[in-house]
Amino acid sequence: MRIRANQIVGIIIIVLMLFVFGVLFRNFETTPSQDNIAGQIPGMENDPDHQPKIELETTELDLGVIDNTELTRTQVKVYNRGNGPLRITKIQTSCAACTLGGIDSDRSVIPPGGESHIDIIVIPQGIPGFYSEKYLTVISNDPDRPMVRINVTKRVKPEFEITPEYLDLGQIQRGSEMVQTIHFRQLQEERIVIHQLDGVSDQGQTDAGGLRLSLEEIPESEWQVPGKAEYNIQVIVEADTPPGPFERRFIINSNVKRLPQFPYYISGFVTSHYQVTPAPGQRMMLFQDDDEATMETGTVRVSADLPIDITSLQYDEGLLTVLMLPRENPRLAEMQANAAPGLPPGNHDTYITFNVVSGDGMIQERVAVRIYVPTP
Repeated sequence: MRIRANQIVGIIIIVLMLFVFGVLFRNFETTPSQDNIAGQIPGMENDPDHQPKIELETTELDLGVIDNTELTRTQVKVYNRGNGPLRITKIQTSCAACTLGGIDSDRSVIPPGGESHIDIIVIPQGIPGFYSEKYLTVISNDPDRPMVRINVTKRVKPEFEITPEYLDLGQIQRGSEMVQTIHFRQLQEERIVIHQLDGVSDQGQTDAGGLRLSLEEIPESEWQVPGKAEYNIQVIVEADTPPGPFERRFIINSNVKRLPQFPYYISGFVTSHYQVTPAPGQRMMLFQDDDEATMETGTVRVSADLPIDITSLQYDEGLLTVLMLPRENPRLAEMQANAAPGLPPGNHDTYITFNVVSGDGMIQERVAVRIYVPTP
């Protein structure tokens, strides 16, 4: 995927910001560790009557909605409720890209009964969406509370709106396509142009593991707000998607400066009224018997809750022989696979394909096969 000019500019801006904040907050780290706290607490008093006691103005800091282009700055007061000097030795963060905390060295030692403050800066460009919950850890020489956490939550003013925010498809019946539409609406003033969806050009579609995507720009005459572009993204779950959990993600590539590549998530669970063995994603292995110089037999089994038929059985006759076994149960079908004689040594990969027909529905199945012939 090509990196666009606006993406490069955004990366450079973030790198420069992090450099500047690194200079401002030299006592800043990113990963708290209980193992080295003792070494980070200089001068702890042994006399219980002369010990510091830390108290923060708040440990739950909700910044509400913040700007999506400018830095957000705020402060949290720190009090010393003890009888000895309180030393703030370090402030660590769970997200160095978006939530920074620091305290000037001339304010890091707080006398008994005194107060200071921690500077907090939020970088909207480091938040990969519209909501963020990170935390800062204040480390001090308070023997009872050497580490105090400040949870920092914020909501970024959105540049666009997606409905729904997250697509939960629930139960997906295998054998028929499921189609859903996602609506994208511009909120910012600058015109938003969607370039592609996870490698999908404006003229084409792609297969993303049982998922097809298409992009449609809504005519300007139908926009809800004049000058604010809108798009429909069609999501199609293919009929032959393997049963089981369905978790997918695609990327919306656009000219939005803060979010040039926005991930969108889809979930669901694909159900089926029949099961194939080997299961989708697994491979049938056929090995040669060294003693008898013959190939072992493999079985493809289709068991169903309803009566089924197997049609359009296909395979590479140069590598395999596949026979339908006699059926006594209309809900069970079995195929016996044997490797063709005279294959050269090595691995031989191929497929068995067939249709499973039940009622008015038909699904094509494909079973991967690997034949291994050892070197004499």
